[in-house]
Amino acid sequence: SFGQSSGLKDDLVVDDDVGQKKRLAFLDLLLESSQSGVAISDEEIKEQVDTIMFEGHDTTAAGSSFFLSMMGIHQDIQDKVIEELDQIFGDSDRPVTFQDTLEMKYLERCLMETLRLYPPVPIIARQVNQEITLPSNGKKIPQFSPDGRVFQVEYAAKAVENSGTVIGLRGKDGVVFAVEKLITSKLYE
Repeated sequence: SFGQSSGLKDDLVVDDDVGQKKRLAFLDLLLESSQSGVAISDEEIKEQVDTIMFEGHDTTAAGSSFFLSMMGIHQDIQDKVIEELDQIFGDSDRPVTFQDTLEMKYLERCLMETLRLYPPVPIIARQVNQEITLPSNGKKIPQFSPDGRVFQVEYAAKAVENSGTVIGLRGKDGVVFAVEKLITSKLYE
């Protein structure tokens, strides 16, 4: 429980760094906000941590599994990913640098195409906290329904992306693993 772990932050303090400005981890910021009187309850902290754990673990695991499955199914694409990595690293066993990741263009597009077809979180829902106007058509969405309930907006990423209407890229092959089409599009330039 939160009460049992509240002393953890104190264990992170090192005596010789007193007075030095540090970037705090998100959980540290939540705990510090709660302790400094900002209106955030223990329950809200728990909900935020649960969200981070779900999004940071399950979605990464699901996305990785989908990607590896697509590489196994599409050996020709897997071969191109390996070729790209060989060009970057050669026979070296050095650690990956940030610059290396910037050069992994084909791998990035394969990851993006996998996530388009198999989003780990296929539906995103948000509550409307104020009236909003949709930029696409000017339609207004109020914060509350006529009976006083808060509106919730849901976005089904898989349905929209696979329809081909959002990026004008897919057309009839919206459900095909089409890395080559993605490469020739201007979407990732």
